[in-house]
Amino acid sequence: SYEVSSEQEMVVDFQGSGFTYKDPQLHSVTGEFGRADRTALGFKDFFQTHKCNDICRALNLQNHCSFASLSSSVVKEGK
Repeated sequence: SYEVSSEQEMVVDFQGSGFTYKDPQLHSVTGEFGRADRTALGFKDFFQTHKCNDICRALNLQNHCSFASLSSSVVKEGK
């Protein structure tokens, strides 16, 4: 979702199996998804704990390790 949205939105923390998933959490650059939308801080937290795997490689996703290394103040300011 992050790459498809041109790094503007991210779907995280969804649960389910097969083709049924529910309870997603959404983060966006603008904070448009309500009070649980953690904006760029949510992106940073995801990338700090994510470990790229065979699925990431099969989808040819970019490695965003540099995003995770940004300080919280830089992310809050949108730099």
